[in-house]
Amino acid sequence: LRERGVGPERVVALGLGRSVALVVAILAVQRAGGAYLPLDLDHPADRLAYLVEDAGATLLVAEPGTLPELRIDRISPEISCFNAEFQAISPLDAAYVIYTSGSTGRPKGVVVSHAGIADLTRSLVNTFGLDATSRVPQIGAPTFDISVAELCMAFGSGGTLIIPPDGPLAGPDLGRVLRERRVTFSLLTSGVLASVPPGDYPDLRGLASGADVCPPELVSAWKGRRFWNAYGPTETTVAASLSDPLHPGGGLPPIGRPLLGNRLYVLDARLRPVPVGVPGELYAAGPGVARGYLGRPGHTAERFVADPYGPAGERMYRTGDLVYRRPDGQLHFLGRADDQMKVRGFRIEPAEVEAVLAGHGSVARAAVALRDGRLVAYLVPRSESPSVGDVLAHAVAALPAPMVPSEYVVLDTLPITPRGKVDRAALPAPAAATESSREPVTDRESVLCAIFAELLGVPAVGAEDDFFRLGGDSIVAIRLVSRARADALRLTPREVFVARTPAALAAVARDTAPAVADSPTGRFPLTPIMHWWREHGGPLASFTQSLVLPVPEGLDDARIVSALRTLATRHPALRMRLLRHPDAAWELEVPPPDEPPQILYATANTEPGTLPAPPPLDPEHGRMLAATRFAPGRLLLTAHHWAVDGVSWRILAPELTTLLTPDSKAPDGEAPDGVLPDGEAPNGVGPVERTSFARWARLLAAEAVRPGRVAAELPVWERIAADEEARLIPGHDRPLRGAPRTTLTRTLPPGGTEQVITHLPAAFRCGPDEVLLTALAAAVARWRGHGTGVLVEVEGHGREPLPEEVDDDVDVAGTVGWFTAQYPVRLDAGGSPADALKRVKEQLRAIPSGGLGHGLLRYLNPDTAPRLAALPAPDLRFNYLGRFEGELAGMPDAPMAYAVELDVIAQTGQDGTRLVASWSYAAGAITGERIEALAGLWFDELATLAGHAGEGGATSSDFPLVDLTQGQIEALEADLDGDW
Repeated sequence: LRERGVGPERVVALGLGRSVALVVAILAVQRAGGAYLPLDLDHPADRLAYLVEDAGATLLVAEPGTLPELRIDRISPEISCFNAEFQAISPLDAAYVIYTSGSTGRPKGVVVSHAGIADLTRSLVNTFGLDATSRVPQIGAPTFDISVAELCMAFGSGGTLIIPPDGPLAGPDLGRVLRERRVTFSLLTSGVLASVPPGDYPDLRGLASGADVCPPELVSAWKGRRFWNAYGPTETTVAASLSDPLHPGGGLPPIGRPLLGNRLYVLDARLRPVPVGVPGELYAAGPGVARGYLGRPGHTAERFVADPYGPAGERMYRTGDLVYRRPDGQLHFLGRADDQMKVRGFRIEPAEVEAVLAGHGSVARAAVALRDGRLVAYLVPRSESPSVGDVLAHAVAALPAPMVPSEYVVLDTLPITPRGKVDRAALPAPAAATESSREPVTDRESVLCAIFAELLGVPAVGAEDDFFRLGGDSIVAIRLVSRARADALRLTPREVFVARTPAALAAVARDTAPAVADSPTGRFPLTPIMHWWREHGGPLASFTQSLVLPVPEGLDDARIVSALRTLATRHPALRMRLLRHPDAAWELEVPPPDEPPQILYATANTEPGTLPAPPPLDPEHGRMLAATRFAPGRLLLTAHHWAVDGVSWRILAPELTTLLTPDSKAPDGEAPDGVLPDGEAPNGVGPVERTSFARWARLLAAEAVRPGRVAAELPVWERIAADEEARLIPGHDRPLRGAPRTTLTRTLPPGGTEQVITHLPAAFRCGPDEVLLTALAAAVARWRGHGTGVLVEVEGHGREPLPEEVDDDVDVAGTVGWFTAQYPVRLDAGGSPADALKRVKEQLRAIPSGGLGHGLLRYLNPDTAPRLAALPAPDLRFNYLGRFEGELAGMPDAPMAYAVELDVIAQTGQDGTRLVASWSYAAGAITGERIEALAGLWFDELATLAGHAGEGGATSSDFPLVDLTQGQIEALEADLDGDW
C-alpha cells in the first residue's frame, strides 16, 4: 500500500465482502495511514463507480473479476513487503469514509478520524466489560458503521473476531452463528435481533441494540443477559450514547448518556438548552464527531456548527433527532425530525405510537406509516393474528385521538433495510377504502361532487374528499373549472389548488351565467409557442401527435368520418390553415363554417402489436386532422401539433368516443357535413367552445404590449436567464439546429407512480409537476457535481387567466389548440427532501402568470423581444403532460432546441398508472451514458421524496390573502388540531 502511495488522507476503496481478506485490508489501509472506503458488492455498478469517483479513491482492493466496471489502480497480492519510511498518523487524520444518503438524499461521504475510533473503542470495551475471552461476530455489512464497532470491540479488547460466511444474516441462521460460534457479545440492530428466535445461547453474556428504536419487548425476550441500547448516526463515529443496562418490564428504552469524552446537548431552535422533560433537537460534540462530508464544505457547514458550550473552536453535529432528557440524566429518543408525521395538523412521533401498539399482548412488533393522510399501523402477531378491535381499544386508552391509527394491517414480519432498520417505504398500502366522506348538503356541493367523480373516474365523491388524493392534477383542474362553468359556477384553477374539496370549493365559487360562444372564424396571429417552433425550424408536415382510441366493432366508416367532421366543426383549430405571406409573415385563418373540414381517413392492415404510420398533414391547406382505422376496434387519431396539446386530447377523446357510441344521436343529415345548430351538441357531448383559439391568440397579441405586463415581468425574465452556472452544461453554447435526436425511455411502476403523482401532491398541497421538478433539480445538482441552482425551461399548459381589465370572460378550458407556454425558471432543491419540495413549490408559484408572460414578451412584443432573444436560453427542458388513459401513440417530430428534453406522461393501463419518462438529447452536446446516469438519479430522487410524504404541509402560497413565513405556518400546523 505504501509503495502505491497510500498515506494520510489517501482513500482506498475496498470491494470485499465479509471475509478475513476484508479485515486484513482494513487494518492494512489504516496501518499505512490511509482511509478505507467500503463498497457493497450488491449495489449497482454505477453507484459504486460514483462512490469511488466522488471519494477520489487512489486504489481499489477487490477479488479478481468482482468489479470489472471499475477502472482504477489495482494491488497484486504478490507485492512484496515495502519498507518505506513510516509516516506518523495524526489523531485527526481520516480513518474511513462511509457514505450515507444524508438529509438531502444525495450520497455523501462521512469522514471519520482516528480520534473518533479510539474514543469509541475505549467506551465500548469499558462499558460492555469486554476482555481477551470475548468473542464478537462480524455481522454488519462493511458499508454499515456497526461493522466498525465490531472491529473495535474485538481488537480493542484483545478478544476474537468471529467472521461468518458472507451474505445477509438474520433469523435462525444468525441464531446458529451465535450458538455454534460461542459468541459472547453482539451489537445488532433491533430489527435483526427481533428476528432471532430466543433460546439457549449459553455463551452469550451481553447484547446491544442500535441503529433503530428498541422496543421494550425485545429486552424482555433476551432476559438473563446484560442488554444496552445504543444510539448514534454515522456522523458521530457509530455511537454517541449508551443506555444504562436495561431490565425486562420497563417502558421504551432510553438512548442513555454520552460516550466517554463526548457531550450531548438538547437544544431548541435558537440553540438554547431546554429543560428536563422538554423535547428538543439533539446535538453531539466531542472527539466522536466526524470531520464532515468529503468534498462538500457547504453541506458540512450546514450540519457541523460551532459549539457555543464547548472549548473555543470546537464544533457540534446537528443530528436532526428529537429527544428529551429524563430526570436521571438519560436521554429518551422521540424520533428523527424528518420522520415526524402530521395528522390533521397534529405532530406525531412514530416511536411513541409503535411502543403503545407493541405493548398489547398479542403484538410482537409494530410500525406506523402515513398513507394518504391516514395513520396506518402494521402489526406482527406473537402467535395468532391479533384482534384489530382489541388493539384499537388498547390504543384509544393510551393515546390522544389524532395519534390513534385509523387502519391496521397484519404482517408476518416487518420489512428490514440492508442496515437492519424497519423499511417504512416497503410497508404495503392498506386496502383501498370504498366509502367517501360526508354526503353533500347543498346544491353547489352536489354539483361539485358529481364533477369530481366524472373527471377523476371514481364512483362517488364526498364533500370533504381531497381533489389531489383522488388523483387530480393541474390539467384535470382546468377541466374542473370548465365543467363548473357549464353549471354556472365560476372557479379558477388556483382556487382548486387551494380549496381542494367540493365543500371548500362550494364556499368560494361565484354564480355566473353560462358563457356565450364567440365567433371563431377569420384571420388571427400566431401564438408565442408557434413563433418558437418557427424560430427553431423542423418539418411542418410531420409535426403531429397521435392517440389510439377504441371504437365499437361493426361501426361503418361513414359514421366515423361524420363524427370526425362534427369534431372539427365544434373545435375550429382542427380546420384552421396557415397563411404564408410574401413578406415572410405568417398568420392563421379559420374558414367560415359552411366550408367542409378537410379530414384524412384511411384503413390499414397492420401486424399484431404494431401501429400504422401516422399520415403527413398539411396546415397550409387546412388538413389538420386524420384518422386511420386498423385492427378490430382501434382508431389512430392524428392531429397537427399546432392544433392540439395535452389538454386538447383530453377534450377530444371523450367527445369522439361519445359521438361513436351506438346510442348517440348520429350527426348524419346535418347540413353541411357535421355542422350543428348554434350551441347544440350530440347527446352526451359538451357545449361548444366558449372562447375560441382565434380569440385567445388575438387577446395574447394585445396583452403582450400592455405596459403593466412589460413593467412587471421583463426584469423577472432577465434576472432568471442571467445565471449561467445554473445551466445543465455551463458554457455549452453549441448551436443545436439540425442535431440528431436520440431518446431514452424509462418507466416507473404503478406503486411508485401513485406515490409521486398522488400521495406526495396531497401531502404537500402541490401539483405532480412540482414534485417531478423538485426531483429533477436535485438530480441535476448531483449529476453536475456543483451548485444547487438549476435552470430549466418548463412547459406549462398555457391556459392561464388574463387580467380582468383585458377580458374578464375568457374561458379556454374546453378549447382545442396549441396553448403551451414555455418559460425559464431557476430552481434550488437544496436542504432536506421535504424542505426542497416546499422550496421548489414556492419558486414555481412565484413565476408570474404561470409563465405565460415570457412567451408574450419574447415573441409578440417588438420592443422586448430583442432583449430576451439576446439572453442565453436554458439547455434543459421539462414537460409533464399529465395523466393519459388512452394510448398516446406518437410524439411530434420536433426540432432539437435544447441539449436535453424530458417529457413525462402518467400513462394509465389495466395494471395501473405508470410514469413514462422520455429523455431526448442532442448528439454532440451530451453522451448516452451521461443521460442514463441522469435518468437514474432522477428516479432515485423521486424515491427519496416518496419516503418523506409524512412531512407534508402548507406553504405561504397556500394562503395568498395573508403574509405568513414558512416558520409561522409550521407553528400554526403544530398548534391547530386540523382546523385549516
